[in-house]
Amino acid sequence: MDIEELRRYDLNLLVHLHVLLQECSVSRAARHLNLSQSAISRSLQRLREHFQDELFIRRPHGLQPTARALALQSDLATLLKQLSLLVHPAAFDPAQCKRHFTLSAMDHIAVQLIPDLLAWLRRVAPQVRLGLHPWNNDSIRDMASGRLDLAINFVAQDRPDLYQRTLCPATPVGMVSHDHPLASQTALTMAELLSVPHVKVDIAEFSEMGRFDRELARKGLARTIILETSDIQLGLEVAASNQALMIGTREMSKVLARRHNLVLLELPEGVTFMQLNYLLTWHRLQHKDPAQCWFRQVIYDHCLSLR
Repeated sequence: MDIEELRRYDLNLLVHLHVLLQECSVSRAARHLNLSQSAISRSLQRLREHFQDELFIRRPHGLQPTARALALQSDLATLLKQLSLLVHPAAFDPAQCKRHFTLSAMDHIAVQLIPDLLAWLRRVAPQVRLGLHPWNNDSIRDMASGRLDLAINFVAQDRPDLYQRTLCPATPVGMVSHDHPLASQTALTMAELLSVPHVKVDIAEFSEMGRFDRELARKGLARTIILETSDIQLGLEVAASNQALMIGTREMSKVLARRHNLVLLELPEGVTFMQLNYLLTWHRLQHKDPAQCWFRQVIYDHCLSLR
């Protein structure tokens, strides 16, 4: 493409030529374009200079296109249609979408969300593909570059280049197996919470568990942690085997709790400072993209179904 050469042309002239070919009349083309006849005549003169052809021959009842003008007609119609779609994109159709969306989601959400989401996409948007990426120090930069579309985590962002939407609260609860000695409780006292072994799950996006243990230490208290892991699936398995209590969240863990036959217990008041929200995060560069707007709503709706 020769940009410098294109700069010398007025693309409006192509619109005028298209209408002239449809109307074969300067006066009718002028009415169609809401311009004066003299303006259309000037455009026709410039078009003749550009194409080095008469383009139209005057006849008693209008204009007759030359062979050169007729040869241009088909390509011109196609070109203007493509330009129209460029300026005014067609309505987004999930069934035709071929995007590869990248998502960063906390492990306990991903394991519940992705299988059902993929099954739904196969029915509604079969050409869409997904990629999962862990949240790390480069994730915001990846969003700005388009390598990461969305993130689901607890990390509140106060940045003008990021948007966030609250999915739901993240209310901490104790998780124990159905035959655990505390399983008959609905709420725990601090003494009961500290009387049993714990499995501590360290989540990269969530540092509040460390704060909880520091708060206990300042009160001269401590919990017995028999396993510390970043693998939430392992934590759930240990809790399900009736060996330990695990702290999770009420709103986004129900599927996992049912799958592992776990009972959810209210935590004592001293743990309320851990209140957070699950957040959906994206970059402003993608904010108005039709495909991303659709995908964001899909993720939002499927996350709410996990509650």
